Amino acid sequence: TEVRNMTVQCCKCKKIRENDEWIPRPHGLGHRVSHGYCPVCFDESFGELLSGMHDSCGGELPSAGVA
Repeated sequence: TEVRNMTVQCCKCKKIRENDEWIPRPHGLGHRVSHGYCPVCFDESFGELLSGMHDSCGGELPSAGVA
């Protein structure tokens, strides 16, 4: 299934991804919104968890299958 005209919004800081950049959310954002994490919020939210996984896996993180 192809998704078109979908806006990706960070579920933490509410910025939106536009042309591979994360910018403040404008008012009047359309109704087709998908949620994820911008790089900064991802690191803040999951950095400690991933660091702990790295240590417990002998230096290699398990593959999440994300490209």
